[in-house]
Amino acid sequence: GHEVACDPTVCNQPAPMLSALGVLASPPSIHASYSTVVNVHVSDLMPVFLSDELNFEWDSRLSSQEMVYSHTHGTLSYQQRAMPFPLAPRDTLLKCGVRVLRRQSRLTSECRSVRDDVAVPPRPGAVRLHLEHTAWRIEALPAVKGVPRTALSLDITVPPDAAHGVPAAVVRHVQKKSLRDSVDSL
Repeated sequence: GHEVACDPTVCNQPAPMLSALGVLASPPSIHASYSTVVNVHVSDLMPVFLSDELNFEWDSRLSSQEMVYSHTHGTLSYQQRAMPFPLAPRDTLLKCGVRVLRRQSRLTSECRSVRDDVAVPPRPGAVRLHLEHTAWRIEALPAVKGVPRTALSLDITVPPDAAHGVPAAVVRHVQKKSLRDSVDSL
């Protein structure tokens, strides 16, 4: 399970940048998003976001998931995802929260990575992926001709080094396909 090294001219490797003050600045985070409207009532989608056990229903790459406890961060979700060949599996250690905004008929599920090698030590064969922020948003829309509608969106932000050594074309493909597949499989 080793990743293939690639030519730096085709890899998605962040280049150093200088700020206006001439100080070496960090490269920008990598952001991806996907939105769609589905002809499903919002109440039919809510259980998917309120039950961790149903994550396997909409996340085809999720291969394992367990809740773990951290003395520093409380309850966390440890997840492992299969990646397309030749990439090694990715694992994430996430702190998540769900907000239900009844007046706006909206639900938001947000997660961010935490670092806690005591709660979940690095596992052989997996690459730890750090997510700066993920946000699912579900919003009830007015029905059209009696057909219920719901807006779904997913935003993911990862640090620039999350794609270090991975060809840019592969990063773009995985981002777009995984976001679209996750939303469309609900």
